[in-house]
Amino acid sequence: MVRSAESQTISPARQCHGNFAAVQTESQRTGPIHAFRTRFFRSRAPLLSVVAAAGLVACAGNGGTSSSFDLAAGQQSGASQSPTLSAHSRVPQPGDTNLLFGADFDGAERTTFERNLLRTGYVAFAPNAGPDGSTALRVTYPGRDNGSERVTARAPLRKKVCAAMLQFDVRFDQDWIWAKSGKLHGVGPAKPVTGGRTRIAEGWSSRTTFYDEGKIATYLYDQNPNKKWGATTPSPNRVFTRGQWHRVRLFTTLNGVNAADGSAVITVDDVEAVNVTGVVFRTADGERSLIQQFLFSTFFGGNNVSFAPKDADGNLATVTADFDNFAVYEMPSQSTCQI
Repeated sequence: MVRSAESQTISPARQCHGNFAAVQTESQRTGPIHAFRTRFFRSRAPLLSVVAAAGLVACAGNGGTSSSFDLAAGQQSGASQSPTLSAHSRVPQPGDTNLLFGADFDGAERTTFERNLLRTGYVAFAPNAGPDGSTALRVTYPGRDNGSERVTARAPLRKKVCAAMLQFDVRFDQDWIWAKSGKLHGVGPAKPVTGGRTRIAEGWSSRTTFYDEGKIATYLYDQNPNKKWGATTPSPNRVFTRGQWHRVRLFTTLNGVNAADGSAVITVDDVEAVNVTGVVFRTADGERSLIQQFLFSTFFGGNNVSFAPKDADGNLATVTADFDNFAVYEMPSQSTCQI
């Protein structure tokens, strides 16, 4: 879908009732990952929700915390006309040129990123298990005294940016045990700060986490000198159901160096779940502080056995989760971050 760079009036039905049909796009990359394909397939007719802090428009179902369009009433809250949207204030569509990274695990040859995941020993490809019947990535989580085994890998983005949207699909198995919490994926700079490491002026990370009883949270390493670990902001309600595919989107906007105007917003199945503003991700300017890596990062923990999955008898357990359709897009920055 091609749109002009001008602002335009788009009806909620046209903006949010379109479907992500089974479409594949191929992109050529430089760096370790030379070719990948990203499949967009989701079809739904949600309501319109404006994620104001990220300067983005996401499609949201009933109950979205920032919904501005009431389907039952048939009008925008406080108005009787369709909202005016920037041409770029929307969820990216198939074929958009701002794709920075993608992996759907359907290629005939494995990419460097996929081979790195396989080397962890806790990842396997699951044919026909994806949400559209394609190949998914299955991660096994054996409970350990530090939560579970760490499954991590990084991939460079095609360019360095101030704002990006990461999206992926996830399905926690029917026997999944939520425990306290555990990490999911995100984005970072040249040298991401994770694992309780000392904060540095150009280092930070923005990740998602699964949380107790099926909630989700942002997990941000910002520039707070009083914190050893990342700052967690959980959703108020459960967003995940065992055995069901969900689409997660993380919108990360970096702050300007002399401003507290960064943000991190999570939507799950097009409904806003977490919205964190006023974030100071970095206190140094320069290319190394910009968003430039995809962080595949999933494990239980935490750093002690209280985070580990356990069965009804209190014994350490092993569970699995499936992932598919990873994509990172450049998004318009609504902060004072400049490249």
